[in-house]
Order: sequence, then C-alpha cells, then structure tokens
Amino acid sequence: MNDSPGCPLYGDSYVGELGSANENCCYCFSTDVVTPSLCEGTPEWTDVWGDGCEWYEANDQPGCSKYGMNWEGDMGLAIDNCCFCSETAVVTNSTGGAF
Repeated sequence: MNDSPGCPLYGDSYVGELGSANENCCYCFSTDVVTPSLCEGTPEWTDVWGDGCEWYEANDQPGCSKYGMNWEGDMGLAIDNCCFCSETAVVTNSTGGAF
C-alpha cells in the first residue's frame, strides 16, 4: 500500500477514465471500518474469463488474496474493481452480475 485507509495522501492525485481512487476504491472510502453502502464495485466489470465480482465472493476470501491479482479484464483486476476484494472488504452478499 502506498497510502493509508481513507487515501488521504493520494486518493485524488491520479484520475483515470473512471475517476480517482477516492471515487472508486473501497479502501479509500473509510479510515477504519468499511461501510458497505459506500462501496460500489465497478459496474459490469468482468475478468478475462467473463467472471464478475460475484465469482470472487463465491471462490475467495474477503480481500481476494487468492485470486484478486489474477485474470485482469479490460477494466483491470478484481482487487481494483470489487468491494469484496478491497483490502478492508466485508462480505457484500451481491446477487448475480457485477455491482
């Protein structure tokens, strides 16, 4: 990690096509505890195999230490796009499709 929870140093420093880290990253939404209602994964994100965030919830643990850095899709990795895969994640109980 290059920043602390809440991303006070770099959360707004780099803006990509989808916005800044503060706008898209669960790690940046809170300083201590993730509030699931604030964290939304990237809509319609899928990995190279076509699996969305729900696959990672079913097949990995919160934070996605097993698969979150594998199988980058057109919009990046699961750890960058799924709330469940953020380092401070909690189980989100999503149903079907990406968030």
